[in-house]
Amino acid sequence: MPKNDNNEEKEYKQKEITWEKRGKGAFWIAALIVILDVGVIVLGVADIVSVALSVGGVGVITFIGVLMLCNYLSHDPALATTEMRKAVAASFTLVYLVFLGLVVFTKAASADTELAKTIVGHFTWIEGIIIIFYFGSRAVEKYIESKPNNK
Repeated sequence: MPKNDNNEEKEYKQKEITWEKRGKGAFWIAALIVILDVGVIVLGVADIVSVALSVGGVGVITFIGVLMLCNYLSHDPALATTEMRKAVAASFTLVYLVFLGLVVFTKAASADTELAKTIVGHFTWIEGIIIIFYFGSRAVEKYIESKPNNK
């Protein structure tokens, strides 16, 4: 018995070390995503690049970054649907927040125009639908997993 306990203790310590290393790696990936997103936003606000290009850049950077981060934290090198779902939800939510902030707080896009009001309204509906489907699909997955097979 003591030999088995020793092996379990070694496995536990190995998992702890692995998660510590993965945690540090995940932190640096997340930091890189934040730095790149902020850099692209600053370039757009400073009129170095188009504001539309900066908002699109935030979406692409966040999508690829979150996809890489989720895949890095999983033990499977293949992409899973949950990783893709997280990446889509995170990138769309961040694009929505950046777009809303740019429309409301910058002079580049005024919130007083009818076009801006329409875009923000429709964007809000789309964001709500994405959030509902994100959490709804997870609930459906859990329900299907808990349901016994009726074969």
